[in-house]
Amino acid sequence: MGIRERLRHLEAAAEAELIVIPQRDGTVARFPKSEGIEAYVNWFDRMGAGEDAPPEHPLLVAARNSSDPY
Repeated sequence: MGIRERLRHLEAAAEAELIVIPQRDGTVARFPKSEGIEAYVNWFDRMGAGEDAPPEHPLLVAARNSSDPY
């Protein structure tokens, strides 16, 4: 296995453990998969909380600013 193939394999393994969200400005936001659960809970905590809502989780901000229509 050549060095380039090893690097591609390592990159693919690292990406599999991350939530990757492309942004409108051309950058990519990356979060550990464990952040997905925290963002989901944060989203529910914010629903209907009005002014008492906790700050929005960074993953939710990244999802809102995503360049991906899905």
